[in-house]
Amino acid sequence: MIRLAPHIAVAAAGDPGSGTFAVCDGEGAALWYGPYSDFEHAHPRGPRMAASMAAATRAVWLAGRACAETGLRQADVHLTVPDREVDAAVLFSMATMAGLRLRLLAESENPAHDWCRVPGQRDWRPGTLAALVEYRAVHDRAVVEISS
Repeated sequence: MIRLAPHIAVAAAGDPGSGTFAVCDGEGAALWYGPYSDFEHAHPRGPRMAASMAAATRAVWLAGRACAETGLRQADVHLTVPDREVDAAVLFSMATMAGLRLRLLAESENPAHDWCRVPGQRDWRPGTLAALVEYRAVHDRAVVEISS
């Protein structure tokens, strides 16, 4: 059976040199960027991980807010990050608590990385996140049990 399922695509990146993060939509438009907070600079695995996680956790949180704005209880989220070594357990836990099915993609070409270099900051805006939700056709595989 084919059905339409809610889907959200976001990209996230952090820059440890400037202490900034960025979250973009699937097309590369900035949703939220600026400096990450002082307490986020410390990470047991170093500054690169601190920057990556500052961005990725915001992206998952923002996807959860998009669901809340549209009244959805769950959605598929494709999160693109530039670093394969993000703490996937933390991100998957956050996603699960928000009703999101997370697909984590590591790609070096990430539009969010460019937004880390833009001076200033942009806060996410309530009421605008519903535009992140798209509906895509998915195929549900039925399980057939035959008994004799």
